Parts: sequence; C-alpha cells; structure tokens
Amino acid sequence: LMDGTKREDFINNIRLARFFDIPCILTFVGEPAEGEGALSMDETVSRIRSVLPELEKYDMTMALEVAGKQSSGVAVKEIVEKVASPRVVTAYDTANAIFYGDVDTMADLSACLDTVGYIHIKDKAAGRQEWSFPALGQGYVPFPEVFAMVDESGNDSPYVVEIEFTPEGPGSVEAVNQAVLDSANYLKAQGFVL
Repeated sequence: LMDGTKREDFINNIRLARFFDIPCILTFVGEPAEGEGALSMDETVSRIRSVLPELEKYDMTMALEVAGKQSSGVAVKEIVEKVASPRVVTAYDTANAIFYGDVDTMADLSACLDTVGYIHIKDKAAGRQEWSFPALGQGYVPFPEVFAMVDESGNDSPYVVEIEFTPEGPGSVEAVNQAVLDSANYLKAQGFVL
C-alpha cells in the first residue's frame, strides 16, 4: 500500500479477502517503492485513508503489522490513531517488535493494546537482531504474560501462529509439521483448546 503504483492491487486484495469471507486484511506499512523515497507520516496516513471507502464497502478491517520501519507497537499505534478509523487497527507481532524494534514486548504491547485488533504470536530465539523464529515455546517471548495481559484487557483479537525458522528455512516438510505440532502442544499447555 505504501507503493503508490500498487494501490489498485491492494484494493483487489481487499475484494479477494471478502470473496473468501475473510474480515481482516493484514499489511505492513513499510518502506515505499524503490526510488519513491521515504514517506512522511502525513503521506502514510493519506495512503491508508485512500482505501477506507473500500474497507467500508466490503465491511473489512485493515491491520497494520509491526515490522520494518514501523518497528514497535507504539510506532504503529501512532499511525492508527492518526488514521482515526475503526476500520484500521494494529497487528501486533510479538517477535517483530523484538527483531525490528529491539523493544520489551510486554511494555510495548501494553502501550498499544488499545489499538490492537490482530496478534501474531511468534517466538524469538537467538540474538535480538538474528533471524530466528522457532516453534512457540522454544524462544524467549513471554507468552504466558502476553496472554494474561490481553485477557485482562478484554481485548478479543484473534491470535495467529507464525513460525519463520531461520534464514536457512525449516529444512523439510517434517520439520514444518513438527514445529506446528510443538506450537499446538505449547498452546494447549497454556490452556487453549485447539
């Protein structure tokens, strides 16, 4: 969406999501197209607002993911508040906030939770700036505390499990299956019914 030449593609993605009865479209509000230069806050907000009529038309929500230049929940919250539409929410990614923003997950999530409408539960292992996102429970994201904070706030955002492994990838389909199984077992141990 930040690439000025891709607006129609994004609108088509909104339509496709609605066709499949998906109520929320996720995007990252990162850097614009190559050569376009960094966007100001006003330009970023304007591009997001430009698709609000389509979100209304298709009864969709757009979740802005914590990633890249918007490296923390606090940074994304600022954009969400400037857009000022109930159709636009923060997509909090528990590991991206560590990897991109080098923030404390609990403090950052607490500071933006009132705008969160979608949560990637992704674990983080190895150094903070190392690409290492294992199965849930195999890293150091404090998920029990995250779940408790979200529950206590009354926020009913959907949780979406994300496993990105390392730059080398998972290595095999079996490794992917095992990571999904390990993550499911971890969530069950946390009291989730799957």
